[in-house]
Amino acid sequence: MLNFRIKLIAAFLIAVVLPLLVTNYLESQEAKAYASKSFENGFQKDVKQIEDRVSLIFSQYKNNVGYVSGDYRFQSVKGNLTKYLESNAVQMQPLLGSEEEVRLFNLFQTLSTNYPKLAYAYMGTEEGGYTQWPLGSTEKITTQEHVLGIRRD
Repeated sequence: MLNFRIKLIAAFLIAVVLPLLVTNYLESQEAKAYASKSFENGFQKDVKQIEDRVSLIFSQYKNNVGYVSGDYRFQSVKGNLTKYLESNAVQMQPLLGSEEEVRLFNLFQTLSTNYPKLAYAYMGTEEGGYTQWPLGSTEKITTQEHVLGIRRD
């Protein structure tokens, strides 16, 4: 009778515990898979948001550059900027230059007000004219390639 009782208890334990263990194992595997998939989806959404924001920033830069470069104050400058080719280092004084140069410098100042982190703005012409914001001095510029920033090693 004792033997039958032990077998009966063992059978009930197996009948109750085994399904619990199997169910627990399956649920934990499902939870791991769900957590992994959820993390992956969240990560992909975050990356997409970052990509969209970076694209928006570059799009805004592109629009700003397009707007500024199409501004009549840039288009009208042509050869009316002070030329620093073949001159010694001097303090730039765009406010004493041509009317177009003064307008251009004022535009640079306006840009710096609207974009407080703007470090500098400058414009050069094919004829060797140049102006910049903020005011600064020039170094001795001897060739047009120097103005254009071309290096020949």
